[in-house]
Amino acid sequence: MKVLLLTSYLGDKELPVFPVGLSCIQSSLQGHDVKIFDLNIAQKPFDQMKEMITGYSPDVIGISLRNIDSTNKRTVTFYYKTLKEMIDVIKTCSDAYIAVGGSGFSIFADEIMKDEPRIDFGIFLEGEITFPQLLDNLLTPENVSSLYYRKNNNVIYTGPGSLPGSRQMNIINSGEIPVEKYKQFRDAIGIETKRGCSLHCIYCIY
Repeated sequence: MKVLLLTSYLGDKELPVFPVGLSCIQSSLQGHDVKIFDLNIAQKPFDQMKEMITGYSPDVIGISLRNIDSTNKRTVTFYYKTLKEMIDVIKTCSDAYIAVGGSGFSIFADEIMKDEPRIDFGIFLEGEITFPQLLDNLLTPENVSSLYYRKNNNVIYTGPGSLPGSRQMNIINSGEIPVEKYKQFRDAIGIETKRGCSLHCIYCIY
């Protein structure tokens, strides 16, 4: 199956961040043809995204919503609006299933699914187990845990599943992503050293 993974566009005022999360998802999708496109390092983000979709013709498009807003109290930017703009473009050139995940999505998963009916599936929290299972159950999403889907115009959540263990967290395959393009924006590229947190703050999903 052909899968295109997209990072949500953060605008030209934000420095691009290497998409560690999407890289983990890509590594978990063994046996599928997977490409990653980061709008935040593209010169013409929406035009190039459309070209990628048209040329690749994916069966499923996954979008990672990293943040809901800029968390800058002086100049607040809401990235959910940009997600809608991405879907606008996708719908002009593709009939692929649209699945959205990421930390930003997981904070407001139910609200986003109800507000944006063009999203077919929502992946709640970690996706290393859920996304591969979704690709095997596109017509029977009720069999997949940690998933939002639609049935009879209703949004349904399948309930929490098991979290991925260390053996299910595959080594990141950075070959699909031009790492050198991120070096020009930052002095270092982020890496993942742990998952989760024991503090349970109400405003955070980690």
